[in-house]
Amino acid sequence: MYLAKLLILVANVVMSGSLWFVPMFIYLIIETVITVASEEKHLTTSIPQYVGYKKRTPSVIPFVF
Repeated sequence: MYLAKLLILVANVVMSGSLWFVPMFIYLIIETVITVASEEKHLTTSIPQYVGYKKRTPSVIPFVF
């Protein structure tokens, strides 16, 4: 879901050719990182098995983040 949101914004930048989307892209990257970190903190504290799942599964981009 988060990766799709970022890919759609990249497509908007490329298709429109406008640099006005660049600040929005930077903002969405920061917002997505903060949201993912917050959700993972909540899931780690509320679901004990999530720690093992988190080690096996990437958050947003496979093999990267």
